[in-house]
Amino acid sequence: LAAVLPLLVPASAAGARAKEPWPPIPKRGLFFTHYGEEHIDDADGIRILPRVVRDTARYRPDVVTMSADKASDNSVENLSAWKQVMTPYDRRGIPYYAAVGNHDRSPEGTEGVGSAFGGGSIENYMQIFADRPYPFGDGPPVRARGFAPTRRPATDPPGASTHYALEVGPARFIFLDNSCFSFINCDPYQNPPLGDGEGAESQLDFMRSQALLANRSKQLAFVVMHMPTRDPRPGHTQPTPGPHTMGEGSSPENETFEEAAFAGGIDGVFAGHIKGQWIYSAQNVGYFID
Repeated sequence: LAAVLPLLVPASAAGARAKEPWPPIPKRGLFFTHYGEEHIDDADGIRILPRVVRDTARYRPDVVTMSADKASDNSVENLSAWKQVMTPYDRRGIPYYAAVGNHDRSPEGTEGVGSAFGGGSIENYMQIFADRPYPFGDGPPVRARGFAPTRRPATDPPGASTHYALEVGPARFIFLDNSCFSFINCDPYQNPPLGDGEGAESQLDFMRSQALLANRSKQLAFVVMHMPTRDPRPGHTQPTPGPHTMGEGSSPENETFEEAAFAGGIDGVFAGHIKGQWIYSAQNVGYFID
């Protein structure tokens, strides 16, 4: 995989035009882009997000992953606008896949303020992204370099998925949905459904099974989800002075997930929810925010 490292340039060369792009485009391996907190309808969203898409598309990554919150709510207008901004990826044949955020579950006008705790509506989301390639949506799976051959099973229900996994080269990406401020609250609202009653699979079970497949195939296993397990900001600065994690710091699943990720051999977790770029480690697993 490609790692993006800081480039130190001598002062005398700082004004010179770069002859090679930065980050460097790797000649082999897997080159992927990740970001989150897209919020297309924020005051600066329509200025920033299209530029992020255009700039990252220039490097033609093998895959783009996003940790969610496409807008302030899941109105058809906002989700459609987000999808339209992503078209440069489609034009260049760059596959992109997204997780579900709490604002993606928030009905129009609610702006995510507690509206996803009880599950939150996902109907608009499922319909608007149903045409995306499987396993994100119901469309034909991507046939591109490094993508494992896959076929949408006949049992897959219609509509975009809220949790899924895909194989790209040496990595398996496992998308989970903790947009209800915990997995246990989100599990009953999944597409495809996880089942009911005693013995039903949970999303953590899904992660464990996918991590096992990755380990058997000698792949790296990455999780993409919206809410992190810890808030590494010094002092939990405004506008969210409390821990901005699952349950706003109160969910026991923060620790449960960290233990499951370590036990399953997860190599990295990519999250959003907190505005900013932060890195922390939990039980020797790296967590990357935005």
